[in-house]
Amino acid sequence: MGYNYCMKEKRTRTGQAPKKTEKTRRPRVVNVAHGFQQAREWEILQEIAMTPGQRQRAAKALKERFFGRDAPDVREAHIRQ
Repeated sequence: MGYNYCMKEKRTRTGQAPKKTEKTRRPRVVNVAHGFQQAREWEILQEIAMTPGQRQRAAKALKERFFGRDAPDVREAHIRQ
């Protein structure tokens, strides 16, 4: 038994980027720091300002980017059989 999963492609006119919706649009924030300490303080304030859901989504995205989608569960690494 084989299952096929097909995603619809977003088709755009030649030379045009797809329209951005509210879900795909991310606000761009720029901070020019004058030193490591100032940059670190700004980063901490940005992380504190995030909701728990935003932090979890960011952590999941970073994990998938680094380890891939089928990463082994770290809780199973120390179980001896």
